[in-house]
Amino acid sequence: MTRVCLYTRISTDEDHQPTSLRTQHERLERFCEAMEDWRIVAAFEDQASGTTLERPGLREALQLIWSEICQAARPEGP
Repeated sequence: MTRVCLYTRISTDEDHQPTSLRTQHERLERFCEAMEDWRIVAAFEDQASGTTLERPGLREALQLIWSEICQAARPEGP
């Protein structure tokens, strides 16, 4: 079984985003459900500009991959 963590992001101005964090999360859940042997083990999100890597949620998702708790990350966002 492939353990997956989800990562969603929007910019700091949520009112002008084409998709909300919730919509992104739901889309990713459906994608993972369609994969035969994928199991979501964690989900992280950030509300931060795409011009910076200062994103705590992204850092946490990468930490799970590096520690082999999670085997893949499925990102969604602008």
